[in-house]
Amino acid sequence: MEKIIGKVVHLTTLEEGIVQIQMKDEAAKNMLSESLIKGLGEAFETAGQDESVKVIILTGYDNYFCSGGTPESLKAIQSGQANFTDTPLYSLPLECPIPVIAAMQGHAIGGGLALGLFADHILMSLEGIYTANFMEYGFTPGMGATLVIPYKLGPVLGQELLMTAQRYRGEELAKRGCPLRIVKRFEVTPSALTIARELIKKPRLALVTLKQHLVKNFRASLEKTIREEIAMHDITFHRPEVANLIEKKFSKEEEKKSKTKQKIIEQFIEGKISKSDIKQKLLALENDQQVKTSQESSYFTKLGQEQSKQKNAPGIVIQEDQRRNSSSDIAVIGMSAAFPQASNIDAFWNNIINKKDCISEIPTERWGEHSKYYDPDPSIPGKSYSKWMGALEGIDQFDPLFFNISPLEAEKMDPQQRLFLMHCYHCIESAGYASNRLSGSQCGVYAGCGQANYLDGLAIEQMDAHALMGPHNGILASRIAYYLNLLGPSLAIDTTCASSLVAISEACTHLINGSIDYALAGGVRVFPTPLSHILTSKANMLSPSGRCYTFDDRANGFVPSEGVGVILLKRLVDAEHDQDPIWGVIKGWGMNQDGSTNGITAPSVKSQTLLEKKVYENFKINPEDIQLLEAHGTGTKLGDPIEIEALTASFRSYTDKKNYCAIGSVKTNIGHTLEAAGMAGIIKILLALKYKILP
Repeated sequence: MEKIIGKVVHLTTLEEGIVQIQMKDEAAKNMLSESLIKGLGEAFETAGQDESVKVIILTGYDNYFCSGGTPESLKAIQSGQANFTDTPLYSLPLECPIPVIAAMQGHAIGGGLALGLFADHILMSLEGIYTANFMEYGFTPGMGATLVIPYKLGPVLGQELLMTAQRYRGEELAKRGCPLRIVKRFEVTPSALTIARELIKKPRLALVTLKQHLVKNFRASLEKTIREEIAMHDITFHRPEVANLIEKKFSKEEEKKSKTKQKIIEQFIEGKISKSDIKQKLLALENDQQVKTSQESSYFTKLGQEQSKQKNAPGIVIQEDQRRNSSSDIAVIGMSAAFPQASNIDAFWNNIINKKDCISEIPTERWGEHSKYYDPDPSIPGKSYSKWMGALEGIDQFDPLFFNISPLEAEKMDPQQRLFLMHCYHCIESAGYASNRLSGSQCGVYAGCGQANYLDGLAIEQMDAHALMGPHNGILASRIAYYLNLLGPSLAIDTTCASSLVAISEACTHLINGSIDYALAGGVRVFPTPLSHILTSKANMLSPSGRCYTFDDRANGFVPSEGVGVILLKRLVDAEHDQDPIWGVIKGWGMNQDGSTNGITAPSVKSQTLLEKKVYENFKINPEDIQLLEAHGTGTKLGDPIEIEALTASFRSYTDKKNYCAIGSVKTNIGHTLEAAGMAGIIKILLALKYKILP
């Protein structure tokens, strides 16, 4: 089922038994216009009467769920020409015979908030704005809001919303103890799908019967509440001052936007903001978003120490933000990541400081029983002698419609494409930017990635255009650029373990030479098949004991792991000017090749030493000032000693000091994430700077 009703309501089958009703009136920002109300009524009727449908997911678009009444409808009610009960839109989720999940990914205002809260299951976003703004116009609430808001949000919080008409972000509601589930915006629809998938396991008749029972008493209370709200409207709504407030409120908002727009233009004319920024600020204004200021951001205090990140081929040095910079300094203004047993950077840091071992036996739901691909005997053909992995959770969870991707296309997208796309988006949000702020900008995308063999085994008759694009790494790097209209280069970089650090190095170089203004740089690695395990086993690279023993006599190979990480980069001088949040500053970078060694995978002491010394020299960095070094440290008897020898040689060129620089490798916690390994290390360093801890 795929149907567009009145151009503003999209009815789509997501999976068997699950349909999505999406409100998408971009011109009116999902205000309750006649076309939206009519479209919703038809969509709910169509889906509710279809015996093959068990669950409805109701959602909005971009930053908007539903924005409440239009100026015309409010004026009609105020003048007595209409009543909110003429079209009982608010009760559509309640009266629908099957369960309705409100995926309130964006702003929900007034009647739009009530509409969502009448659903059976409700999810809100941390970034969304939620308000019962009726009293802002001088009239008492309607649409059943006086019942449903305290009922769903809790009596104390609900009463506060109704009486004050204040705006609350989802993050604040969560802190206030709101009992509803509140997650990051890009997680709302996937979370709704998870609930829906549980519901469709039940018979439709049982779902319908149980819903009727659960809402029976609420319906009776609603009828009484509606009568009381109408009576209050007779007292409060039809007064002349309400008409003035409605007129003033809508005209005032437009006037405020107009003045802000003029101020932005004046700043550009006076040279206070750049050409690339004026469009972004105007887009943010149009979408009711605010860029974080220095007062809202948590900047670092001065440590006076530089932090180093070094890995095999490339070398990168990071420093905390100290408000002093050279022309080559690059600011990290946003980041997002997921690693084994950590769906976000906060969980990742908690695992690090708690010294958690995130390696486990490979989940059977991933490739089946271990006997299919595992044998402890390395000589057995077609088998891996390792049954260990650092596994990402939920690699099959993705909201394709959020990114304007059809479910059919999404099925054939490599999970690496999905993960990198999602974390690029969340990385931009973490910088305080509206999703469309970078549209039309010179923002480059630099993705460290390798082949995951996702579609291996796909029948020849299933090969189509989606099978061409789905596993292609060039498309992986281009997905976010296509979705957000980014005009900088999009590069897929495969230099094996060094891929994500090479991506950062290239991004920094392009920022400094002025060819781009922003960069999304990162890496991703997922193992959808056992092929990589088998091949690396045959090369005797893996640890048979399932642990990365970095710089340890027990070192016997690495453990393959999954991960994704993305950082948003900007020239430091521009980031300071725009008051962006700054996680850290990249002070120097470089890369080279090992050249001829005793094996193509073997590292070189000489090459690593030359690279490190070159980075220190080019960027005026003294290793004596380095306090923490995050090493490649895979836990192999060949690579780890070479890395230590090279570091010792390059440091000795500058200082004779000893025992002053900590060294470590996050692989001891999570394993080796291959193309994403550099991101795991650099994000660990940035979090260490944030929390002022040497992990």
